[in-house]
Amino acid sequence: MAEPPAPVEDSEVSGAAGAGGGSAPLAGVLVADFSRHLPGPLAARLLADLGARVVKVEEPSAGDPVRGAPPTSRGNSALAAILLAGVESLALDLKQPSSRDVADPVSTAISAQTTPL
Repeated sequence: MAEPPAPVEDSEVSGAAGAGGGSAPLAGVLVADFSRHLPGPLAARLLADLGARVVKVEEPSAGDPVRGAPPTSRGNSALAAILLAGVESLALDLKQPSSRDVADPVSTAISAQTTPL
C-alpha cells in the first residue's frame, strides 16, 4: 500500500520562486492534483514553481493522458516532462477501498486541490 506524502518542511522546498535564498511564496502548501489533461498539469507545475509541494493522484492503469502526448522520445512525452517536473505522483485507484485508505489522510492534510471541470 502506498504511503501518504510526508509533511512539507520549508527547507525542502525548491524551485524557481525559491531560488536565491528567499522564501518561496507557497512554501509549506500541500496541493493534491486530481486533474487530467493540459490545464491541470500546467496549474500544478506553476504551483510547484512557486514552492508548493504538489502530489498528482493518477489512475494506476493509465495515468494522466499528458504522459502520452506527442512528441515522444523513447516512450517519454516531452510535454509531460515539462508539465510534470517538480510534481510528485501517486498512483491510486480511488474505486478501491485500500486506495481510499491512503487518500483520506492526504485529503485532510492538503492546503489546496485541483480537479477536472
